[in-house]
Amino acid sequence: MTTSQFIFLLVVLAIPAAMAYSVYRKKRWFQTHGVLVTGTVLKLVEDEADHETTAHYPVIRFLTEQHGWIVARYNVDRYPARYQVNQLVQLRYDPRYPTVFLIGAEPFGVRDWWPYALFAAIICCGFYVSLNH
Repeated sequence: MTTSQFIFLLVVLAIPAAMAYSVYRKKRWFQTHGVLVTGTVLKLVEDEADHETTAHYPVIRFLTEQHGWIVARYNVDRYPARYQVNQLVQLRYDPRYPTVFLIGAEPFGVRDWWPYALFAAIICCGFYVSLNH
């Protein structure tokens, strides 16, 4: 492997590492500063601007300490929908901006890392195969 190929590989692998670190920092911030509450999934909505997918965003209702009841759409979609209407979910919200929240109270773990590790492994395999041909 030449030096330029090695540098290219490091740059490409930095992408999933940066993505994983960004998710880690966000989740860690909510673990430290977010307020833990239980909310209810009121409905599942599709993104009006996205006509290609049928991913569903849950709309959650929860009670905050300072702002009363909040109804807000979660900014992470899923197809098929991970949540059902009337399902109770634990979430942590930003006390300054309660419409910014993160569903799930568990700390950053293996479930969060594996997509990025898989992405990095696929990049390495592809790079290895291209070097040996």
